[in-house]
This record gives sequence, C-alpha cells and structure tokens, in this order.
Amino acid sequence: MESELLVTATETKKKAVVVWNEKNDLIMLREVAADGLLQHKAGSRERGAGWQAVANNLSSSLTSGSEVTSRAVRDHFTIIAKRHQAKVAKEERGTGLGGEELTEREALLEELVDIRDETERRVEEEAGVRRGNAEAERSQALEMRERAMERYGETRQRLQGELGQYKTPPEKKRRSSSEMFDWLKERALNERTSREKELEDKREEREALKEERNILIEQMKASQTQWQHQLLQVQEQQQQQNQQQQQQFGMLHQQMLSMMQQQQQQTQLLASLLSNRDK
Repeated sequence: MESELLVTATETKKKAVVVWNEKNDLIMLREVAADGLLQHKAGSRERGAGWQAVANNLSSSLTSGSEVTSRAVRDHFTIIAKRHQAKVAKEERGTGLGGEELTEREALLEELVDIRDETERRVEEEAGVRRGNAEAERSQALEMRERAMERYGETRQRLQGELGQYKTPPEKKRRSSSEMFDWLKERALNERTSREKELEDKREEREALKEERNILIEQMKASQTQWQHQLLQVQEQQQQQNQQQQQQFGMLHQQMLSMMQQQQQQTQLLASLLSNRDK
C-alpha cells in the first residue's frame, strides 16, 4: 500500500491534517471522475471550479473532519498520477508487458490520467486550428484588400481619362463608391458567416463534452453499483457459512451428549449386573 502523505489543510485555525491513504485516494478519484473536471482545459475557470467542488465534497465526506483545499487535492492527484505512470513504465520496461492486475484505485487513476492527456491533446489541436484559421483569414483579408485597391486604381485611372474627354466626373465617382460599398458589404457578410459557424462549432463541442461527461458518470455509477452488489454477495456468503458452521457445531454437540448418555446408561447397567451377581 502506498505510504501515507500528510497534507496540511489551510483555512482552519488549527490547520487540521488530512491523511491520504488508499481509502481516501479512492474517494477523491471517484469525486474527480463524477465531476468531469479533467475534460476542461488546464488553468480554466471550469477546471478550477471542479477542483473546488471536489475539495468541498471531500471536506464533508472524510471522517477526519478536516477541510481540504482545492490546491491540496490538485497537487495530490498530480503526485499519485506521476507515481502510477512511473510504476507502469518501469513494469513495461522490465517485462515488456503490464504488471499485476490493477486495483480499483489504480484502474480509476489510469482512466482519469488518460482523460487528462486526451484533453491536453485536444486543446493543443484546437489551438493549432485556430492559429491556422487566423492566418488564413489574414491572408484572405490582405488578398481582398489588394484586389480592392487594384480595382480602385483601375477605376481612378478610367475616371481621369473620362474626365478629360467627357467632363462627367460625378457619375464615375458614384460608380467607384458603389464598388467600394459592395466590397465592404461582401466582407461584412463573410465575417458574419464565419462568426456564426464558429459559434455553431463551439455549441456542438459543448454538447459533445456534456454527452461524454454524462456517459462517464453513468459508467461510474454502474461500476459502483456492481461493486456494492459484489460486496453484498460476499457478506451473504460469509453469513451463510457462519450459519452452516453453527448448525454443524450444534449437531456435533448433540451427538456428543447422546454418546455420553449412552455410555452413562451402559455403565449403570453394568454396575447393576455386577451388584446382582455379588448377591
């Protein structure tokens, strides 16, 4: 069993001490999985609120009565995650395969680490996509600006030529302004369409994350229910075994009493026969 770590909980006058052990680790990991905070970006407001919620739940559920801080929970999770990863890597280097069968704590910890790593990869990919989109938008804007300036230059040259020939600059200027207005209108429409698509993508992403979280919660509930059912079966089996042992002990006791009574009767009969013979 992993050696216990002592973490001093702040926000208390006497600084009560929380003892991290196998049982408390498992309680913490279940709370982290149920909250789904590792699906949010590291350092985000949502993940910070999740750590605080887990700390509050632990403060009310741990028997020590200590108040646990969100930082203490986050730091301890990081520590046990690194230890578990180092242990798995060492076992794989030594045997080329996995080690012994994982305990419930180790299996849950490994699953949470996978979720955390997947979130980090997803965030990095999204950042890369955003950088690519921003670069593409800048290139598109520059290209549109250059084309607009080219059209504007061509229109200006044409206007200057027509001005010398027909002396009608007002009409040509109105056509040039109309072209610029059409370009600005097209640009605004493209930007609005891009924003709407971005908002729709974010909404779909939130829905997908919500669905994944609900699935994880249901899996955790099913796992906990199965574990409780197995524990109840073990308790019932132990109770049945105890009852059978008590019944067997009672039967054996009755047999011994019956044998003692028979021996006593035989002794009395033998004594009676000997007494009659002496007479």
